Amino acid sequence: MEENERRIYSFNKAVFILCNVPNVNYEMKIDKDTLESYCVFENSLGVAMAIREFNNTNCVCKLHGFLNIYKKIRKESIELKNRYLKQKEKAIT
Repeated sequence: MEENERRIYSFNKAVFILCNVPNVNYEMKIDKDTLESYCVFENSLGVAMAIREFNNTNCVCKLHGFLNIYKKIRKESIELKNRYLKQKEKAIT
């Protein structure tokens, strides 16, 4: 893990960041202990502000865009887990 790497396990929070910060870079990874996927975003003011806004109980996001991005990263998560498990299985055999 890189130093100062902020792991975001919540798909809802990750999608909110992607909806509200244009052209933000992120990487999806697998936690090898729990096999849960998480996102790591670039360290920027926009990401920090989106996280703060997400924690606000009155946060607003366009639903259609939110659902499209949610579907995309959910699929990415499933594919990443499948690749990881196949690699782990090959290493065992």
